[in-house]
Amino acid sequence: MKGFWRRKSRLERIWEEREQTRYPALFGPGGEGIFPLGPEAFAPFGEAGTPDPRWLTIGAFRFAPTPERPTWLHVSSGLSNDWADEGEPGLGHELLVETPWRDDDAIRLLHGLVAYDLLIAHGRFGEPRVLEVGSRVNAPFQFGERGGIAGVFVAQGRPFSAGFRTEVGAVALLSCVGAGQDELDFARANTTADLHARLVAAGVGEMTDPERPPVV
Repeated sequence: MKGFWRRKSRLERIWEEREQTRYPALFGPGGEGIFPLGPEAFAPFGEAGTPDPRWLTIGAFRFAPTPERPTWLHVSSGLSNDWADEGEPGLGHELLVETPWRDDDAIRLLHGLVAYDLLIAHGRFGEPRVLEVGSRVNAPFQFGERGGIAGVFVAQGRPFSAGFRTEVGAVALLSCVGAGQDELDFARANTTADLHARLVAAGVGEMTDPERPPVV
């Protein structure tokens, strides 16, 4: 029958709303992407990292600076999918990496964090859990000639951190902030919130920049 119309599934509606409405409203128009998650993001995790094929439809967008925000944002899209069709927003969040420059290394970092988040959420490394505010991930990562970071911690202090709602619930936006080894050691000896407070006081906020001086 010509002109057959198929009703969109809930998964499709939420996906479209997130990428075409919510993200442009929060981060500005003209996002680049989507940069899809590939098997290489899971490779460092060995056998435990064998991905569910559905995970490879998850990706990332990159948003240019705006008059209100001088940084580049790299944002995941798909962690909040209702894969099980149970009326739940997936992991309940999406991840962000914020940098002072446009760089594909930030996309690769975000892909690795998305892969890790999916694997721990599905119990590949013990009791199921997810990344949340205060989480730390020790995973050295290079940004080419700019140098590297020793890991990231998860924070939620930007104006858009409140996230957004879909028809199946609230979705938080979690910033993954690059840090040096001395900074991660400081967070371990004190709290992640203490490290975050020092970065905010230094004007760094949630920006990942391997060229910046340490705050401890």
